[in-house]
Amino acid sequence: MRLQVSPYKFGLLPASLAFALFMLIVIIIGSLIPQVYGFNFDNHQICNGWTQEKAPIAANKFELTDTMVYFYFKISWANMDEFQQTWENFRISLIDPSGAEVKTFTTIIVYNAAIIQATPMHHYSASLNETAFVTSAFMEVLSITSTTKNGRWKLNWYNGNTLLFSEEFVVGEEPAGQLIPLDILGPLIAVIIAIIIALAAIIIYLSRRKKKIPEMPETPPQPPPTPR
Repeated sequence: MRLQVSPYKFGLLPASLAFALFMLIVIIIGSLIPQVYGFNFDNHQICNGWTQEKAPIAANKFELTDTMVYFYFKISWANMDEFQQTWENFRISLIDPSGAEVKTFTTIIVYNAAIIQATPMHHYSASLNETAFVTSAFMEVLSITSTTKNGRWKLNWYNGNTLLFSEEFVVGEEPAGQLIPLDILGPLIAVIIAIIIALAAIIIYLSRRKKKIPEMPETPPQPPPTPR
């Protein structure tokens, strides 16, 4: 019995498999390669103050006896135009241990100075040279009181709707078993989904390559022997 091979078996299925693997590679590379901007954060960190030279004193753990959490940033801009076009597009969000957004800081420009509304800024500096325009400052993030929630806080810095980075700090005692935020798991979840899609394509491809066992025709009964 002659078997007929479907033209789709070795045509469309390998193409679908190659496309799934290509999408997997694109998703993985896209999650690893950072987007290019006309500015660069040379430094950004949570701190509890600064030295006499106005250098940040890094800290990520604060007690209820502390008074203030600061955030230090230093940004190099490609040029003044990039600064004027981008600074007001920034958005800074403070997230409490329960995951709720408790404060949003708006960025504006006043007389070519970078200003963050709703919070004082300390030691603001702006310098312009032949290669870049650099801005830096300390901003007050959280005033610690006896009623401040214990646990892990987060500061998110956005450019429009794009999250550029997050900084975390702990106030008081951090509860055991605090969940990992979804925005940290986001790239990992995307990679896992892509792998599942690729594996599904491989399984479908291999299952359709299995040969069907042909039905054996029934053997006709042997005629009785001819008497002599």
